[in-house]
Amino acid sequence: MKLPEEITEELKKEVSGVLLPGDAVVSVGPVGLTDTLRMLETQKRQLAAFFSDRFLKDTEKLKSSLACYRTAEELQREHPETDLSFVHSFLPMRRGGFLTALWKMAEASGVGLRIDLRSVPVCQQTIEIAEVLGRDPYKEDSHGACLIGTDHAELLLSLFRKRGIPAAVIGYALKSNDRLLYSQELVRYLDRPPVEFRKGENPCM
Repeated sequence: MKLPEEITEELKKEVSGVLLPGDAVVSVGPVGLTDTLRMLETQKRQLAAFFSDRFLKDTEKLKSSLACYRTAEELQREHPETDLSFVHSFLPMRRGGFLTALWKMAEASGVGLRIDLRSVPVCQQTIEIAEVLGRDPYKEDSHGACLIGTDHAELLLSLFRKRGIPAAVIGYALKSNDRLLYSQELVRYLDRPPVEFRKGENPCM
């Protein structure tokens, strides 16, 4: 079903640039980590029944791996030594999480996707804590992570490696409208999420 024009226009404002067919989709920063850190505060007693004190303290330290880039311009300012004109599209993840951001980027650009979920940067601690609490790390708050569309993925990845920020090519944009998510032998379509627009949110805790 086609989106109302006003929502489409808001999407285009939220997503910087345009994801082009053939572009690599790069996921930067561990997804779901912001939600994990929040759960350490709000569900501490429940988590302590499943995990050691050392595990929980090590999880708290993961905050330093958040990317915290809010715009493509901010990314460029952080890396003045490199011309980042090859960044075609940029979108910070928000409360809707990784899957919502992925859908927004594709929808705003009118392209399809082929995404390997196994390649998405996600901390093992996030996976384990989400499993205990019955949460989906791909749908939870991912402030501090972002999606980037580019035709120079390796150059981009090298910049994040130098900063110690996890990043990976997770798939590619397609000319077709198909938005496919792969996880080993399983394939499913990327569903349209509830679309929300939250202005003024801080992507870093």
